[in-house]
Amino acid sequence: MDILGSIMGSMQAPPSLGEKEKKAARAQKEKLRKAQEARKKEWSDFRSKVESRIREFIKDPKKAKLVFESMDKVHRVVVHDMADNASLTNHAFGDEDIDRHVVVWKTEHAPCDDEIAAMRAGVKYDPAAKRQETKSSSSQKNQPKFQSTYDYMDKYRGKIIGDDVQEATPVIAPDRAFGCVPSANKRDHRSIEETLNEIRARKKPRLERDTPPRKS
Repeated sequence: MDILGSIMGSMQAPPSLGEKEKKAARAQKEKLRKAQEARKKEWSDFRSKVESRIREFIKDPKKAKLVFESMDKVHRVVVHDMADNASLTNHAFGDEDIDRHVVVWKTEHAPCDDEIAAMRAGVKYDPAAKRQETKSSSSQKNQPKFQSTYDYMDKYRGKIIGDDVQEATPVIAPDRAFGCVPSANKRDHRSIEETLNEIRARKKPRLERDTPPRKS
């Protein structure tokens, strides 16, 4: 007998379940199966109920919106999904785990953004007041801006600079021949050729002094 066979032979078999344990396991499995079926039936009934309410809502020409009761997020997802499939406008309002619910509108009666914001804030939406507010805001935007024709610089120029200093300051027109600097302000009035000739004359003696004499 090889080593593996000896090891397997020396091992004890796992303990077998008694009739009582087997019965408890079967009961637990059956209980789990029934719970899953009950949960599945609950979801099926909920979807059927929501579908029926939406169908009746669409057929009734007098109803503009349908308000569902408060429910958790998972159930609200089902309502939103079925309302979207029916091409209906839908939004959720209220606080989570308190009174969060879904409201569904027909497309022709869908609320505007201002009405939705008012519903989320928990206040009553007044279309007339909103139109008046929009009209007032538009009139303020279209109102011409005030433009003063008074020159404040003329009023305060004498106090800031001083009339006597301003009159005594000479105004020198720039000379185009020297760029933007007035020629009267230049210290060196030589031409460019004269300046270059003077520089060359200064360099020539230095070059002659630094250059070694050639050997004959």
